Amino acid sequence: MRTIEEFYKRYSDGPTQSFRNICDLWDKEDELDNLLHGAVVPGVVLGDLLVGDGLNDQISSELLEGFANLMGQKADSYDEVRRILRDKLQSGDNAVFGLINKIKGQIGENQFLQGAQEAGLNARLADLGNQEAWDVAIDHADGTTQYVQVKMYSDAGGVLRHIQDVNQKLSGTEVLDGNRVVEAIDFAVPANIADEVRTRAAELGIDAKVIDISVTADEAADVVQTGFDNVGPGALSNLFGELFGVSVATALLHGLANAFLVYKGAKAADRFLADTVEQTAVSTGAIASGMSLELLLNHISMLGGPPTYALVICTSMATKGILKRVVRRQDYVSWLKVQNTHLEDLNRQIAAT
Repeated sequence: MRTIEEFYKRYSDGPTQSFRNICDLWDKEDELDNLLHGAVVPGVVLGDLLVGDGLNDQISSELLEGFANLMGQKADSYDEVRRILRDKLQSGDNAVFGLINKIKGQIGENQFLQGAQEAGLNARLADLGNQEAWDVAIDHADGTTQYVQVKMYSDAGGVLRHIQDVNQKLSGTEVLDGNRVVEAIDFAVPANIADEVRTRAAELGIDAKVIDISVTADEAADVVQTGFDNVGPGALSNLFGELFGVSVATALLHGLANAFLVYKGAKAADRFLADTVEQTAVSTGAIASGMSLELLLNHISMLGGPPTYALVICTSMATKGILKRVVRRQDYVSWLKVQNTHLEDLNRQIAAT
């Protein structure tokens, strides 16, 4: 009774309002909270599924482009690239190394092509993946065409041998671009060996124009090796790396949503940190379940594309609902403990009177 009297004395002088209005306000605040935070998991999951090759990104867009330009329709989707990489892993190290060399060369060609196009040049790849002697053609405004062979080597010696081979082909046989005869070919090499190639070519009396490429041979090879790692034994570590990035993004989104609610007066400031941590944990757990399912389905090649994405979204949302109920039950248990403590205090007071 003493507690009720103190409460009345403390708050009776202020403005009053209907209990129904207070409960209605609490309901609206709860709806707003659920609306803002309920969109985080589906937003993150759907956005990541649409941007990359799934929630658990394994194949980079750069690697996909390299495969597509080299192999055409046989490797123009993330699922096809994953299948090819797994097949090569099963075939042994020689198959892996061979594919790395092929794709890193294609990545170098794509890098050179992109740089030329960004510079305003009308550049194009050779129509044939096995085009002899040149890889990229640049059609200039004056009607001339510049032909370039891209070599993604880590040493100058290998490039010089290819330059000599190409010069012999130009002098001995016809190199064609459709019906047009190619008379001169320039060479694009990684920037870290370009100066050495020029110097040694001059010393050998080789007349060759050498163009720099910003990407190195090791960097291009790393793109392919990362793809192998992400679909092979390293897939699990890739999962945790992706999960860490998603967790950070999820925490930021929940933090911004809670900050907005505090700013608008729809949430008490002292609830900001606790709610952000709790909501981030629930969302991260939901997303992790979807990523794990996707990794499993991709690994056993059971499904791919939209069917996998649909299962990932459904799994994430179902897990989120379960985790939210678990968290609420924990809150309810804490509330019951407090109430039990109050009842024990009340019983002691009654027994003392």
